[in-house]
Amino acid sequence: LPNNWVSAIARDARGYLYVATGGGGVVWRDAANGSFRPLTAADGRALLDPQGNVRTLRFDRAGRLWIGTRGNGLSVIDERGGTARQYRRDQSDVGSLSDDSVLDFAEDADGGTWVASEGGLDRVDLAADTVTRWSPRLRAVLPSDASPRVAAVEVDDRGMVWIATSAGLARLDPASGAITVLRHRPNDPNSLPDDRVTALLQDSQRRIWVGTVRGLALLERRAERFSALRKDPGDTTSLPDDHVTDLFEDRAG
Repeated sequence: LPNNWVSAIARDARGYLYVATGGGGVVWRDAANGSFRPLTAADGRALLDPQGNVRTLRFDRAGRLWIGTRGNGLSVIDERGGTARQYRRDQSDVGSLSDDSVLDFAEDADGGTWVASEGGLDRVDLAADTVTRWSPRLRAVLPSDASPRVAAVEVDDRGMVWIATSAGLARLDPASGAITVLRHRPNDPNSLPDDRVTALLQDSQRRIWVGTVRGLALLERRAERFSALRKDPGDTTSLPDDHVTDLFEDRAG
């Protein structure tokens, strides 16, 4: 490995592992000999800064690798075509990223990719080579003192975009532009466990799981009710800690 700080892992359609590091860019593991190799084009050109500080990885349906960095925007790598695109924040351009520190990605049915960052939420359309900022509309429905940070983003089977903020779980309908925020209510055990949302997942049964700093919640979408799972010191089968950092579904569901 080029760096011992591993920040993310992704697997491509062939089964190869790609490893993101904090200071060593992204490498892929050659299963034949166990070695790690940098991202290069067929002619040997580097497709990514080998010393980049990478935070997140995700493959899209076309097999392109989306790479979110800390402070250097996002890169989209097509190894087969030997191309790399980079998107950055430009303070003078509202058609650029909201922030250069990228935290998560989610692809929608139209081929667009939603980008969560320290500065909010954007949608990247590779075909049109455009960036649409949704951060202003998101900030308009959150408390004025809320952080603009979006920790995670997920697109569900209905096309709704779920957004993890520090002031609740936001649901965006891209068709209408409407944003609804589900928040913690102190006297309601069926509300969100905490407004500080950290992770999102739609599972194979189309259920929405929400990680927070005070437990894991399962959303009942029709009633907009949550069932919470938390650490119980007297129960060894409960969560080991209430602060959820990420969610992943295995083959067994």
